[in-house]
Amino acid sequence: MSFLNPAFLWALSGIGLPILIHFLGKRSKKIIPFSYIKILELTRRQTLKIEKIQEIFIILFRTILIFFILLVLSEPLSNSPIFTKEKKYVVFVIDNSMSMLANNGYGIEKTKKIIFKILNNLDKKTEISLIFLNGKYYNFQNDFSKIRDIINNENLFYFSGDFGWAFDKSEEILKNKEGEKFVFIFSDLQKKTFKNIDKEFKGVNVFIFDVSPENMENLSIKSVYPANKKNCYVVEIVNWGHSKKEFILSVKNNMEKIKEEKLSINPEENKKNEIEITSETKNFIFEIETDDAILPDNIYFLPKGEKEKNILLVSGDEISSKFLINAFEALKPFYNINFKVVKLNEIEKIYLPEYQLIILNDTGMLKTEVIKLIYSYLKETGNVILFIGDRTLPEVFNETWEIKEEKINLQPCKIENTVIESKRPLDINYIEKKEPVFYDFGEKIYEYLSTVKFWKYYKVKENYGAPILKIDGNFDIMIKKNIGTGNIFFFPFVLKDNWTNFQKKPFFPVFLSKIIEIYAKDTNLNFIIGNPEKINIPKDTEKIEIYQPDGNIFKTATKNEEFEFNPEIPGFWKIKFYKGNEKIEREVGVNLDYKEGNLEKISIKELKEVFHGNLKIISEEKFEKFEERFFKSRDLTDFFLSIAFIFLFFSIIFSEVAKFK
Repeated sequence: MSFLNPAFLWALSGIGLPILIHFLGKRSKKIIPFSYIKILELTRRQTLKIEKIQEIFIILFRTILIFFILLVLSEPLSNSPIFTKEKKYVVFVIDNSMSMLANNGYGIEKTKKIIFKILNNLDKKTEISLIFLNGKYYNFQNDFSKIRDIINNENLFYFSGDFGWAFDKSEEILKNKEGEKFVFIFSDLQKKTFKNIDKEFKGVNVFIFDVSPENMENLSIKSVYPANKKNCYVVEIVNWGHSKKEFILSVKNNMEKIKEEKLSINPEENKKNEIEITSETKNFIFEIETDDAILPDNIYFLPKGEKEKNILLVSGDEISSKFLINAFEALKPFYNINFKVVKLNEIEKIYLPEYQLIILNDTGMLKTEVIKLIYSYLKETGNVILFIGDRTLPEVFNETWEIKEEKINLQPCKIENTVIESKRPLDINYIEKKEPVFYDFGEKIYEYLSTVKFWKYYKVKENYGAPILKIDGNFDIMIKKNIGTGNIFFFPFVLKDNWTNFQKKPFFPVFLSKIIEIYAKDTNLNFIIGNPEKINIPKDTEKIEIYQPDGNIFKTATKNEEFEFNPEIPGFWKIKFYKGNEKIEREVGVNLDYKEGNLEKISIKELKEVFHGNLKIISEEKFEKFEERFFKSRDLTDFFLSIAFIFLFFSIIFSEVAKFK
């Protein structure tokens, strides 16, 4: 027999302490003669004999109890065949998420090293099952060579996976097995992977191997989006660590570096950095370069918009729409605009993501299907300008733009039932100068808008957005609301002479030009691995092809109203829609979840709460003790603990019996 914690055996030298205390506690008694007590002497002597026997047993049981408790604390082991069960069932739960690549793949390599060492020491009859966080599962087998090949060839997973599923599967496959059962979990103990898990394994020995590197601090790129300046992008970076970091933010095109900036970030800071890029390249790759533990999820892919700006005008009124058409025609020499005008009944046939800006003018009542298409477009970084019209029915407008199943109102506000008419022209008395459309004009914007007058408008109620312009009486005349990563602008007036003169003023085409410059951005999607999303496809599409970044085809699908896109690797993907002889091609950026860069570890206390205390955490310094216990001998802790409980039980029984004597 051997012991993992032999230090407790020194305490056995005091095993006789209870006996010593017992006898020292027996004080000498002073005898006082008393008449007639000799009559009871014979009975007293018989009782004392019984009490002494009880005391001896109580002391003996307590001494033995202390003995076995000390044995349990010393963690006894034995390699005797008497204590060895016939068969072992072992489940390897392997974290193959992206965080395991920190410090040049330290976690992955350490996992392989430990598992292969375990396999070298296991009895050949041991049955082994493999469960990976990416959902792959291999049933019990004892072909150790095949198991090694599977582990060596398993690809890394680009998101956190589901430990909950892995634990449930482990419990399921061990449920009906007869023998000694083990679950070995190999992880860097990333806190987020244990979120919302509550698992109590019964009759199973659970071991968690901490394979995390020492340096667990990291930086991640949270998001990239166009700034409100020309050729400028905002790169949002998170410092997950507790120390200030200096790093280089580089921009690449086809792996060729085209820009780099040296930056710094404070501990636990979420910092937005503006970076100017003059390159006309279509796709950018933003990457953090530093000497610390960096994961591939620190690369963010951003498809840049095409030089030509596609603008769609959907109008139900020719008179008011002519002002918009004339303004855009005037802007064509200065902006590369592809301007298309369609009627209301044609919008369902149009693939909205092809357009960087959509203008809805006097559309009246829109179908629910069209509203849902607009909602998807807005979520995908699209921008919509909504001019109300003569034909608008307020009660219909207020209900139509509400998507009840999503519990969201797309319109920035609701409107009153009647049109407000003023006897005198109303001036603009409030301008949100921080709005990018007006920001560059500074104080001059008041001068430019001073001649704009309003006579009629719809009064706004239940404002869900931000007011940009107001007229006399503090009434909103331009409202902006953010939807997803897009925006919707609402104007509660009609572009006609009896409503306003805005459309006839020189500033009107300038106003539209600023909207084009700032908000007519590319609507290509950015997907996050592990978050499958449904995307709308062009009407009457017959076939869809999806191509991976390496050019190989990933999936082919036939016509479907909604298509779920669930990419598995980061990079630039292509989606092709086929409709007869027509082909629409779309490029999208696929990225890792930035939260995978948070390498914060779960605490031992939290781990014990997850498993209700039924687990042993094996760090690098404890692995030798684990080897001794698991491979070379049988753990007798539970055996001696059971014996200790038996003697505790007898000790309590004899003590209670003695009280009644």
